[in-house]
Amino acid sequence: MRPIAILALSALLQSAGPTQAETVRVRTERGFGHAWLHVSQDGICRIATPAHVVAKADGTLSDAIVIDRRGFEREALNPVQPDPDVDLAFLDVATTEKDRICTNSRLGLDRLDARLESWREGFLTTSVEGETRTMRVERRAASMDERAGAVFAVVPMRREDRIVQGMSGSAVLDATAEATPLGLLIEAVEEDNLAIALRFDIVKALASHRTRNEAPRRAERAILETAIGATPDPAEGPRNLLRPGALWRVAPVAGRVRVVLRFPEPISFSRIEVERTAAPGASVPDALEISIAPLSGAGAFRSVGFCRADPGSERLACRTPPVTASSLQLTFSGPREAEQFAIGPLTLD
Repeated sequence: MRPIAILALSALLQSAGPTQAETVRVRTERGFGHAWLHVSQDGICRIATPAHVVAKADGTLSDAIVIDRRGFEREALNPVQPDPDVDLAFLDVATTEKDRICTNSRLGLDRLDARLESWREGFLTTSVEGETRTMRVERRAASMDERAGAVFAVVPMRREDRIVQGMSGSAVLDATAEATPLGLLIEAVEEDNLAIALRFDIVKALASHRTRNEAPRRAERAILETAIGATPDPAEGPRNLLRPGALWRVAPVAGRVRVVLRFPEPISFSRIEVERTAAPGASVPDALEISIAPLSGAGAFRSVGFCRADPGSERLACRTPPVTASSLQLTFSGPREAEQFAIGPLTLD
């Protein structure tokens, strides 16, 4: 790596005042970790940290204490893990109007694909006794990447540098003058002297979904894509299956129809109900499997519920654990010999 790049990043980190977004220490009842301090899109001073850093023994999330580079301590409250499949949580940092610990957000770029395609070397920033420390790191081979490309691995470039427990929540930056955040450490593998980092564009995407004691959004509209099955007449395709009175005729494949609903905003629900509306020449589905995709957009759909209609019932009513999703996959099944299914309006709450 060129000396000028090293000097540029070192100068940036050393000159950053207390208002600069930065890596900070986090203290909980169970120990220490790290977090990335920033201002959110809604103007709240927050930290992003691996969820396990603030997890209690029972798996719930706890409040924490944030320790900045000056050694000042502040409470971090209202922990939220936007996606249960991603080891990431956000907490609000208690500040006053005169407290300048946070300024404009530095959660980085919306998409890092192009940057990570060519990126090989950078810096790991951590905090030791209130002092920012940097470690030169390089990316491990792309073949080592896991979890649908959501994470990447880094190792120290100097043999004497070590990856140790307690570094989770530290940030990986590129070596440009802007020091663009690339990843947030979510795992330290001491025996391999290796760290696993969650891409910062995923951190940024999940930050936009972080809610603060808001009521769950009710689904009112969604884009519907057919994965299995076909609409006999495109003109009769669904306008909005979330609207009362909606009815969709669709040709199943071996008794199955699969659709994907993509919502403009993430929605929270724990129940899905589908009216089994009779229609001439059509059968009604008698079972439904519900799957959701990670809010980050990286990863496959996972099943969260299955239900079967009682004989003669006018609706399919499925319970799920409380979940939040922006993409929902519904797999309807019924008689294998059916030429058409009639699928009535959906209700999510």
